[in-house]
Amino acid sequence: MADENGGAAPAKKLSPFQFAVIVTVVLGGIYAYTHQEKIFQMFKQKDLSQHHVLPENPPSLPPQPPPANLTPLKTIRIAAWDLTPLDFHKLGDNTRVDRIVETIAGFDIIAIQGITMRNILPVDELIHRLEAKKRHYAYAAYPDSLGRVSEYMVFLYNKDTIRIGQETLREVIDTSLTHRPLMASFCTSLPPPEKAFTFTLVSVKIDEERRETEVRSLGNLYKSIRDLRSAEAEDDIIMLGNFAMPVRMIDSLAMVPNLAAAHSDLPTSADMTLSGENILFDRLKTTEYMEKTEVIDLMKKYNLQIADIYPLTSHLPVCAEFSIFESGKAE
Repeated sequence: MADENGGAAPAKKLSPFQFAVIVTVVLGGIYAYTHQEKIFQMFKQKDLSQHHVLPENPPSLPPQPPPANLTPLKTIRIAAWDLTPLDFHKLGDNTRVDRIVETIAGFDIIAIQGITMRNILPVDELIHRLEAKKRHYAYAAYPDSLGRVSEYMVFLYNKDTIRIGQETLREVIDTSLTHRPLMASFCTSLPPPEKAFTFTLVSVKIDEERRETEVRSLGNLYKSIRDLRSAEAEDDIIMLGNFAMPVRMIDSLAMVPNLAAAHSDLPTSADMTLSGENILFDRLKTTEYMEKTEVIDLMKKYNLQIADIYPLTSHLPVCAEFSIFESGKAE
């Protein structure tokens, strides 16, 4: 505003009351922003702390009797499925997520790969939907992976038929691999502990663009884990996941004595043209294998066209059956 002489009017001084109001608003805004950030951090921490992520040294589990209403089984189905990308966009379609959940429910334990969100929430959504179908699943994930890598892996297992083992859940560090393998020990829950099949799973995913380089380390990786677990009195090492090519073409695996594959070259891509997913084990030591392997044809299962399968997955799950008894013998 101008004064009587046409000049600018001097700025009006704030009263003490007005000054106090402005200071209060500013400080209140700063507090609100800070408080909001604290709540956000607490929310993220709460999300992670309430899930089934295992500690570095999980406690030993006491023997538990099988549920009274559960039909006794003689075999378990172990599977691997690369769901890249597993995120909330993929889980945002109810039909799509119902098919994922229904497929998972057909296995006792499954190595899920390709989780691209930097928290465990997509897996927690699967657990929630499985619980809604009265299927009691839990998951095992290496906690330090969360928020540190662009994608990670988990094991999902049926708590009625599988128990997490007493050994340490481990993220295997191999600098030649883009995706760090995940290792954990399990056992079947229905037989008495002294007769239960105990085994170690190693989830492996080969990067498609670096497969020629990365597959060279797989043989040594398997042997090193086998030697480690053998020293810890475990001889059933099952390596499973996405090998990005038929395993019979991987020279480093061919050099491992007695290493067997659940299948040689069954098609495992969504369009049934390529073979990549597989399950490997020592044919002499893992006598629990029941000579039964299946690649789940999701196009046939859900009557899908080729254009419909890719929003769900570009890889098909592969599973193999194993006896619930150590050495495959109930006696």
